[in-house]
Amino acid sequence: MFEDMMKQIRIDIVRHVFHLKPEQFNTADLEQKRQQEMDAMQMVSAHDNKSDKSDQAKREEDKVGRNERCSCGSGKKFKKCCGA
Repeated sequence: MFEDMMKQIRIDIVRHVFHLKPEQFNTADLEQKRQQEMDAMQMVSAHDNKSDKSDQAKREEDKVGRNERCSCGSGKKFKKCCGA
C-alpha cells in the first residue's frame, strides 16, 4: 500500500515536470526593472548620506559593563543577573 502511494507520487511528479512550460523572459523588461532598482538604491544611499548623527538615540546614563556588579542590588555580575 505504501509502495503504491510512493509510486503514484513519483508518477505525478514526473507528469508535472514534463508538462511544465518554460517562462519566456523579455530582456528589455528585465533591464528596465534592474535600472529602476538601481535608481531607487542610489536615491536611498544619497538620503542615508545626508542624515545627521542627531537622529541616533543617546543614553541618559553610562553603559553598564558586563563584569560590573548589577545595579539591582543582588550582588551578582550584570551579565549573570539583569544582563542575561
